[in-house]
Amino acid sequence: MNQKGPVRTVTQLLLLLTLCAGSVLAQGTAFTYQGKLSDGGTAANGNYDLQFALFDAAAGGSQVSATQTLNTVAVSGGIFSVSLDFGAGVFPGANRYLEISARVSGGGALRRLRRASRSAPRLMRFAA
Repeated sequence: MNQKGPVRTVTQLLLLLTLCAGSVLAQGTAFTYQGKLSDGGTAANGNYDLQFALFDAAAGGSQVSATQTLNTVAVSGGIFSVSLDFGAGVFPGANRYLEISARVSGGGALRRLRRASRSAPRLMRFAA
């Protein structure tokens, strides 16, 4: 009985599965944050300097990542969108609170606001 045919088929199948497994893309840690900013009770417009920091408590607590500073962020009708990347391991499932500080670009002191971080379901992307 000739066993070369089935062995060759199994070997080819394993090779194909190995090549396909290499096409799966890892999910990065960056995400897009869209926020609404008001200035003096009205929707903000213009460029703003923004800082983002992640904490483990609504007040006090410990900062769990480096502060990210983004200067000259365009805000229109109060809406802004930025890309943030706090790195791996900062969202282990425990509550996180995003502190956002803002000022008119090049202006005076930053004003702070801390709120609970609400995460959306993660989407996985696979190469075809």
